[in-house]
Amino acid sequence: MSVFDFVLAIILISTVGKIIQERVKRVPPPQAPPLPPPEVQELRDTLDGMDERLARLEEERDFYRALLDDPRRKEGLPSPPGDAGGGG
Repeated sequence: MSVFDFVLAIILISTVGKIIQERVKRVPPPQAPPLPPPEVQELRDTLDGMDERLARLEEERDFYRALLDDPRRKEGLPSPPGDAGGGG
């Protein structure tokens, strides 16, 4: 490959790259229609409710995780008083 062929290949690649970039720039991204204000407020309220429920679930998860990891739980519960193992 001569120097002339190399320069010609570089110019060709550069030109094709510029054409592709221009075509990409011309195509506008699809725009979603703006939501009317009542629908936006309803979505915000829904997300706020979900956030509150998630926070409660995380609190419950932490509570039960701490309960399960409690070292006193591993010792076992004492048997109830007066229960000698006999039935009625």
